[in-house]
Amino acid sequence: MLAVLLVSVSLALGACSLPQPTPTPPPIFRGYNSLSRRATWTNIGCVTDSRARALTGTSQTTSSNTVESCQQFCSTGGYVYAGVEYGNECYCGNSLSNGPSDCNVVCAGNSRETCGGSFRLNLYSQVISSTTTSTVPTSSGWANLGCRVDSRARALTGPSQDVSTNSVENCEQFCGSRGYVYAGVEYGSQCFCGNALSNGLGGTTSASECNVACSGNSAETCGGSYRLNLYSMVSSSTTTSSTPTSSGWANLGCRLDARARALTGPSQDVSTNSVENCEQFCGSQGYIYAGVEYGSQCYCGNTLSNGAGGTASSSDCNIACSGNSAETCGGSYRLNLYSRSASTSTST
Repeated sequence: MLAVLLVSVSLALGACSLPQPTPTPPPIFRGYNSLSRRATWTNIGCVTDSRARALTGTSQTTSSNTVESCQQFCSTGGYVYAGVEYGNECYCGNSLSNGPSDCNVVCAGNSRETCGGSFRLNLYSQVISSTTTSTVPTSSGWANLGCRVDSRARALTGPSQDVSTNSVENCEQFCGSRGYVYAGVEYGSQCFCGNALSNGLGGTTSASECNVACSGNSAETCGGSYRLNLYSMVSSSTTTSSTPTSSGWANLGCRLDARARALTGPSQDVSTNSVENCEQFCGSQGYIYAGVEYGSQCYCGNTLSNGAGGTASSSDCNIACSGNSAETCGGSYRLNLYSRSASTSTST
């Protein structure tokens, strides 16, 4: 059947399996009701479902089904997606697949709302905001991607260390010197590296959950219990061509791509391609990464896949955007990569 998805877009990071210090950390996914944060939901649209299900977490079938009740049901279970389908069905999950429309069945609990259709979902994205004012500085050349979800499986699976001198800058140096594009600080003393977000982790979460002072600098915050402050290396550039980005998106520089794409979500090849149009295309479908390539191509994803996405020379991204010749849209198997920033009011 087709369903309506409600999405709480959260990213989480992790790395190798360093044990968490005591006290015992909380469950990986916690209900939003237990957190000091505000949440709103964005309608992503009608999404294709199948018997295999786009959302494979918990679900329920109820005569009181509404958009709001399904959001609450999934949010309480700690899921980032909620989808209403076929009137009385509610599905939850931490990943999703998109598709065409045909959402025309009214909600069983509210005839003024539409709850998907036959194998069709109305999709929503939950945006979490925070009022914390804690500062999380970053070294020059690194972009702050906010507070992210981690677990024992680890979002970042490269080298790691657990040290009494941990700080944001030291972790960035540790990872960057080893050729990694991501650095994540966690639980005060832990530092994780990686070139991709792994194990379905790395979803955005409230900035208030990254609340543990860095072991090497008490003025900085180094994540929390299974919570990472995540940073991405930005390629340095000597080119004078402009590469703007929409508000809420961070420029992650020129990255490597291949036939086995770094971004495996929706894509398009259009004559109107630009940085802003690609960010809009990917962001409206709930994706956190947008990449422009070879002038006219736009790719979306929630992780960097297939071992691609490593940092490349900015001179490799040298093709003008098909929809705006003043902008650069990647190159031959080279992406200008952008990441949607955490939606917070922090000073990071």
